[in-house]
Amino acid sequence: MSSFVPYTAPMLKLCPGYLIYLVFIVFSSLPAAAQEKADTTQKSKVLKEVSVHAVKSAIENGTGKTVINLQAIEGNAGKNIFEVMRKLPGVTVDASGNITMVGKQGVLVTIDGRPTYLSGDDLKNYLQGIPVDEAAQIELVTQPGAQYDAEGNAGIINIKMRKLKKQGFNGNLNTSYNQSKVYGSVTTLLFNYRVNKLNLYTSINYIKASSTVNWKNDFHFLDASGATEASSSMNATPVEVYDKWNLRSGADYYFSDKTTMGIGVTGAYYTNNMGTEVYTMNQGFGGGETDFARHTTESSLRRNAGVNAYLKTTFSARSELNVNIDYLLFTRLMGQNLNTEAFSGGASLPGQLQLQSAMPINIQVWSARIDHTFKIKDGLRLESGGKVSYTDVDNSGSYDTLSPSGWVHDASRSDHFLYNEKTGALYLNAIKTLDKSGKWEGQLGLRGELVQLHGYQQVNGEAFSRSLPALFPTAFISYKPDSNNYLELNYGRRVERPKYNLLNPFNYYTFYNSYEKGNPELLPQYSHNIELKHVYISALTTALDLSLVNNNISNVVYADNTTRTTYTAPINFGTTQVANLSLTYNHKPKKWWDLTIAMQGGWDSYSGQLNNQVVKNSGVYGALWMNNQVTMGKWIAECWLNYNSFTVTGPVSADYENVFMNFGVSRKWYADKLTVKCTIDDPFYIYRTVSETRQPGLYSHTTLQPNSRNVNLALTYVFGGTKDRNAEHNSAAPDEAKRF
Repeated sequence: MSSFVPYTAPMLKLCPGYLIYLVFIVFSSLPAAAQEKADTTQKSKVLKEVSVHAVKSAIENGTGKTVINLQAIEGNAGKNIFEVMRKLPGVTVDASGNITMVGKQGVLVTIDGRPTYLSGDDLKNYLQGIPVDEAAQIELVTQPGAQYDAEGNAGIINIKMRKLKKQGFNGNLNTSYNQSKVYGSVTTLLFNYRVNKLNLYTSINYIKASSTVNWKNDFHFLDASGATEASSSMNATPVEVYDKWNLRSGADYYFSDKTTMGIGVTGAYYTNNMGTEVYTMNQGFGGGETDFARHTTESSLRRNAGVNAYLKTTFSARSELNVNIDYLLFTRLMGQNLNTEAFSGGASLPGQLQLQSAMPINIQVWSARIDHTFKIKDGLRLESGGKVSYTDVDNSGSYDTLSPSGWVHDASRSDHFLYNEKTGALYLNAIKTLDKSGKWEGQLGLRGELVQLHGYQQVNGEAFSRSLPALFPTAFISYKPDSNNYLELNYGRRVERPKYNLLNPFNYYTFYNSYEKGNPELLPQYSHNIELKHVYISALTTALDLSLVNNNISNVVYADNTTRTTYTAPINFGTTQVANLSLTYNHKPKKWWDLTIAMQGGWDSYSGQLNNQVVKNSGVYGALWMNNQVTMGKWIAECWLNYNSFTVTGPVSADYENVFMNFGVSRKWYADKLTVKCTIDDPFYIYRTVSETRQPGLYSHTTLQPNSRNVNLALTYVFGGTKDRNAEHNSAAPDEAKRF
């Protein structure tokens, strides 16, 4: 059996002198940070989970997680949640929308602790529909405890939505306009009415925008010696125009200081229209040069709805109960028209394809969750609970082909996939102070999950069923020797289950000679994760993350050199090892200067078998996030930078380095009720993602350059009362997977 090594990773290209300069900034300001902490001890109260200050800093640390306060970052003006994600320290988002955290793929995205049930383009579109003005915080949970769902190989990104707490009627009005090659506008109205025991809240936002990307892809079909036998070069520029309406509304009723009930509803209505022109030049495909053109128009309507009902009650100072019931509906109606043209030697070739299709999808999810906390003597706290959920997916695609006699149903391309999944889970978590001084604390947890799934492809009659029981232990131990230092060591086992579309055994053609297919035999991948973290004066965080992933789920491109056809299919590919070292610094070196620097470096290794060959792919990587915010009276200026080095991303794939910048300025007016912000993204238009695939028989090179250079003007007006009330509902809804 032969062995194949796709890459020899290049050395990191980030200037060593620049890194030294950054490290100097961090450590030269630490003494000042310690002095400032001593001076503000009486003004700040530090909790175990999150530090709370009179003015929130951009980044705060908690057990197993990092908290990002979105409203403290001026450069977020006019952005949506998806755009802001690339600014999160330790999080990487490429031009295709793939999210990684601490060097690992497989992130579970939740909203107020509730799952999105979406993946791929559907998740990307959903997050693009949430303006950052509606969100308060983003939690990066790198090591979730047993109370969290076990889904998510890399951890959880939880988006906490804003809920105003002031008495009476009050709210925020935000509007922004974005201009680049295309345009965009966002308007958000957030308000609430709070009186006595009743709180009513509503947020409405409307987005009208367009987007485009330059997409280039080169395929080379290789012989046994690695020489090119045939090649295909593709260029595409899709242009999308969309309108998005989002609604979030609800009510909280405080029966007493011990019991709160509430209900919340969400709704979304999205319309998208996209046109794509694809031009491909083929060489060596059984003759001379052949040129292809594909013209595609797509229109889609997405409608989402969700309902959450909750009860939170405190029986005594030692016992608390939370109950959540959720329902979610996601629908998408998409129509597509496609026609192809082919030319050889300047002459048009016959037999080209014209298709029209309708591709509806319907997803429904029912879930219920109960959580109980009981405090025992001697510093012991027990957390226990359970969850049940049921997911139903109905996904179909009906294609018609144009023939000389008119449109004819094309059964070879049509499909109808039915899928359902039942999940049950129980967990127990024990947290205890281990010594009388309170410096040592330990936490042990165990979660058990049983997933039963069934899929049926009506077109070919293929069906599969599976039962997947699993246990997920977690362990944390922390030590706080003094007020300046905090140490934590933790371990957790997690799972990444296949998304339903990866299990669909059907060929979905993306072009005449390329298609995607699912794998009903695909198994979940399981990971063991260890994290060692040190926090110094709540300003400098250093963390080492180690992961071992078994049955790694990877999308692999297969090539048929005889027919010059390629197809993409998911497989369970061997094992993955990840080692990631990160450093995050967040402080005010001067009263007028807020500085955030995050650096990470690591090593990824993939090993397994592909086409009866042993494949090994490994390499080092590095990344940098830096944000400077300067305050001058009522003026605030910000500069943000993100750099990602060459990174191995799969068994036979890798991404090359990229850089993204953002600049912003804002000013407050009229007793701070009106804020005007102006930002510019990627001013030098240098951001793009370049990826490669190297494997026996095939080499591909892909470049994506989105419409990333744009200018945004945003206005925020605050109206209503100013008196706060401390009580605030904090949802504890179920943590499900985004696999749907």
